[in-house]
Amino acid sequence: MSKRQWPAMVSVARVDGAMDYLTQPWLRERLHGVIADAGRFVILELTEVSFCDSAGLNVLLWARNATEAHNVVLVLACVPSSLRRY
Repeated sequence: MSKRQWPAMVSVARVDGAMDYLTQPWLRERLHGVIADAGRFVILELTEVSFCDSAGLNVLLWARNATEAHNVVLVLACVPSSLRRY
């Protein structure tokens, strides 16, 4: 019998600092890799996000659409209160 490597069911991506027009391309690139390699769930841990503008919100919307297209569940965790108001 051979061992079989199973993909992890959960991928966690920690985002820190600003989520804005300057970081948007980098965030999309990194999240694309996480989503492509994900099992069933992707958790975005946002505790250390200090700022989020409309470009950052667009990254979150893009991530939701990308995970749905890959049949992956996106979970936002530890969302700062400043971001929850949107």
